[in-house]
Amino acid sequence: MRATHPVFLLTLLCVLLSCVSGTNRTEELKPLFSIDRVGGARFHPFKNEIMYVSDQSGVLQIYRVGVDLEDRVVSPPDRLVKTKSRCTSPRYLRDGTILFLHDQGGDENFQIGYINVEGKTNWLTNDLKAKHLVTKVTKNYLYFKANTRDKAKFDVYRIPFPLSENRTVELLYTPSTGQARAALTNRDETKIILAHHYSNVHGEISLLDLKDGTVFSITKSLNGGDGVRWSPLRFLNKKRTRMLVKTDYQSQYLRLAILEYDGKYGPVKFKTIKRMEEFKYDVLSLITNHKTRASFIELNKDGYSELIRVRIGTRGFIGPIKKVVLPLQNGVIARGDARSFGRGMAISKDGKVMAVSMSNSASPVDIYMLELDHRHSFIRLDTEAKRHYYRPHYWQLIVNLIPDVLKRMKFSKEKLYKIKSFDRVQVHYFLLKPEGPAPKGGFPVVVRLHGGPESQTRPSFNAINQFIVKNGFALMLPNIRGSRGYGRKFLDLDNRGKRLNAIKDIKYLIKDLKNRKGVNQKKAFIMGGSYGGYATQLALVTYPNLWIGGISSVGMSSLETFFERTAAWRRNMRYKEYGNYETQRKLLHNISPINKADRIKCPVFFIHGRNDERVPVSESENMYNRIVQESMKRGDDVGKKSVLLVFNDEGHGVTKRANREKSNTMLIQWLTENSK
Repeated sequence: MRATHPVFLLTLLCVLLSCVSGTNRTEELKPLFSIDRVGGARFHPFKNEIMYVSDQSGVLQIYRVGVDLEDRVVSPPDRLVKTKSRCTSPRYLRDGTILFLHDQGGDENFQIGYINVEGKTNWLTNDLKAKHLVTKVTKNYLYFKANTRDKAKFDVYRIPFPLSENRTVELLYTPSTGQARAALTNRDETKIILAHHYSNVHGEISLLDLKDGTVFSITKSLNGGDGVRWSPLRFLNKKRTRMLVKTDYQSQYLRLAILEYDGKYGPVKFKTIKRMEEFKYDVLSLITNHKTRASFIELNKDGYSELIRVRIGTRGFIGPIKKVVLPLQNGVIARGDARSFGRGMAISKDGKVMAVSMSNSASPVDIYMLELDHRHSFIRLDTEAKRHYYRPHYWQLIVNLIPDVLKRMKFSKEKLYKIKSFDRVQVHYFLLKPEGPAPKGGFPVVVRLHGGPESQTRPSFNAINQFIVKNGFALMLPNIRGSRGYGRKFLDLDNRGKRLNAIKDIKYLIKDLKNRKGVNQKKAFIMGGSYGGYATQLALVTYPNLWIGGISSVGMSSLETFFERTAAWRRNMRYKEYGNYETQRKLLHNISPINKADRIKCPVFFIHGRNDERVPVSESENMYNRIVQESMKRGDDVGKKSVLLVFNDEGHGVTKRANREKSNTMLIQWLTENSK
């Protein structure tokens, strides 16, 4: 028998050691998914208590801590609701009662619960096949929207206080198209200001008169038929005919402005706030303390959060604008929607402390307590800017978020790059690289796309991102055209027939990697969730030679079947973005990846939740099966290397800690095997 060559034995040994090392590294990094996700702090109306959302138990739940704000003493957290599925979006009412949302298995059919002052949990809604979302709370009523009557439409309802399980539910308004929510009311709550949304980029503000049942669109005469975003924020005068709004009317950016109307059918006036126009960034959020009359405005600058402090009067800004120095440099104020928590900032009733949920790429989300009334808070800025810094002292509400085994680990930080795409449009991306010297040829790279499609990748902490980078992969986080945060024109550059231009951006981003030392553009994976999963599949069939693998999580493969099977209320909201299912079937067919699945030359890893109401699980199942079939026809191993992972207890995304650990451990092993 011929002796085995020593070089072969050495190579085999290296491969085995590499596998063992990779396995050990993955096990070492698993505690990343044990980092608690926290946020959405709310101050009790009259007690020294703060409530927030955390997945400390493995699933998002609501917790409460006692807080001595003067001495910075925090009691151990108390979990308020003990359910197997998530509880989110908590808020205190005036009497200390707590409102929250709860769904089952990630199905997003949220029910409204409340915890009374004795600590007992009660339910205001019980239709488990419908979605209920709280939109406004006043002294007299709880306003919410729900699709209980017709699953394709959301009606506007209200429930009077005090709350009880034998509540009276009043149907106020049924929109013929789009969705509406109660945003503001007059004093006797007979007139309701509605925020009416037809899509993520088009809306109106309307006035609902409950006395005669009429609805008057305040902004329709201003829109001129064009898509404009409008959000009513608060009234600015006692007559409640002048309101502060957030809008991109006559602007590239969402900014604060004033909308004035005289009665139901009187003239409507739109006024800009001159000093607001200086900021060429989107306004993300606004929070006000009525005792101090101070407003804090969050701006989006290239994905980073900036915060300014100013007083807002009946006609605009009053006094100096002060830039708030946030606890984290190059950070992001965290927020979400009904699936987590909607507000990233809250101010105590006395106006002395603000809670900010915040992270950056290297620091997990924590709740920072900013002491707003500290006598050393004001420090002069340079004379050129003619403003002041507002530098509050701060401390952290939650400690020991990071498991002990990770505390010595240095998390990777991003670098921001801006490039010109094929048509000279500027596209941004963040790049994270592993520490230490790169292997020969450079680190393999994962291009991770955001969802939305009008969302934006921002440099906040993400355990999956760090898991990927710590396992030896560079990570590109792009904001291709169609992303929010870069102006209205950029937001609309991917609509309908322009979809493939966004995919072409990705090609140019890959080209740019040759300028980034230590990154191997020839070993590129593409990855995304939701719309990002769809865009991932579209990039795989459009530029098959660019990729050695793809990862699609809860992504659409066919826009035709997506529109047929998605939740009924979502269909019309997506027509402006993708195309009309009734009249533009050919377009939808042409930009559906499944119809070009034979072009895919690399394995694909699919992840989906069985209870997904947004993108049905069949979208991943069908694409996976098509890839396997095409691979068998060609006689290659692409189908054998592809993976379909479905969680029966998840919906649109993997939220439970155990499931995230499982899916990402499998994913890293798959990436490692396919990058050799």
